Amino acid sequence: MNILHVCWDLGQGGCQRYLVDLLKAQSQQGIQCEVLILTSEGSLSLDAASLVKKIHYLHMRGGFDVMSLGPLKRFLSACTAELIHSHTDNVLFNLALVSDARPVVYTEHGGRLLKGRLGSKLFYRIFYRRVSRLFAISFFIANVMRKYNARVTNRIKVIHNGVDLDELADYKNSTASGPDIDLPPKPRVGFVGRLVPEKGIDIFIDTARLVLKVMPEVNFVIIGDGPELAPMQELVSRENIGHRIHFLGYRKDARTIIRTFDILYSTSRIDAFGLVPAEAMACGVPCVALENDSAVSEIIRDGTDGIVLKGTNMAAATKAITDLLGNRPLRNKFSTNAIARIETDFSMEKNAQLVLGQYQALTETAGK
Repeated sequence: MNILHVCWDLGQGGCQRYLVDLLKAQSQQGIQCEVLILTSEGSLSLDAASLVKKIHYLHMRGGFDVMSLGPLKRFLSACTAELIHSHTDNVLFNLALVSDARPVVYTEHGGRLLKGRLGSKLFYRIFYRRVSRLFAISFFIANVMRKYNARVTNRIKVIHNGVDLDELADYKNSTASGPDIDLPPKPRVGFVGRLVPEKGIDIFIDTARLVLKVMPEVNFVIIGDGPELAPMQELVSRENIGHRIHFLGYRKDARTIIRTFDILYSTSRIDAFGLVPAEAMACGVPCVALENDSAVSEIIRDGTDGIVLKGTNMAAATKAITDLLGNRPLRNKFSTNAIARIETDFSMEKNAQLVLGQYQALTETAGK
């Protein structure tokens, strides 16, 4: 089976990380993949290149770069893939698909949809008609998709994101001495994600300030980069807590560092799935997570695998973190249950098998 995956970029992000993990799983399934990136190279380009026949870069200069429409159509015409798996709602790409007869599936990763971006609005009003299957990465995001247009309901298939358990096991086995970086002493509470408002990095730091009043020995580790980095560093400096807040920047070995945390604190204001909490759980790291517009409670069972708090109540989060840091038996319970939860329900292997089943059903139907 030959598949063309299409994505806007290969920079840092849950969508891109998922795509690379899926490409790895599909190579193990014997699927031949090519990738079309609508923009240019990114931080995950080398990872993806080692898993596929070829990556093509279109070098679009923006979402409405109309000069790219011709090259897009020519590329699709020359491409021999049996099925197209899209990870982008880009208007020009979906316009180019209109004249393509192959089966098309689209994974809704949710970020742009939850932000109400124009591309998502146009996709769910117009271009969804060209797509045979809409993969929702959670029941939460499936409901959002239906709210945009109830007509898509029969095309939606919920396939939860998956965690690459093999890669996490490799990290554990190959880095017994820890990651190649000096980390502050334990206890450590961690954050991983793009430093943008929707990820709630400000909530993380405000909670850290409250925790430090109760437990001044705790260290808070932040992995990620983005436009909120400088403002958050200034906030930390003003609050005089810089000696306990550690900004590590973007780290390709983030999964190695996650496993050294005592707690992963997830503060996202919007999140279509919750890949970072799932990865932390797979490493046996207990999670405290805020649930706003997110699917986090589909992953973490409150009181069984971790702690889920509704809204952005930082006082409640402070109590949850300090109580959990002071209760090793409860952390051990959460750790054991979380590992089993991810291995059973949220592995990349399971995700890839479900995706393959949809591919096969669509290509068999197309061939009749």
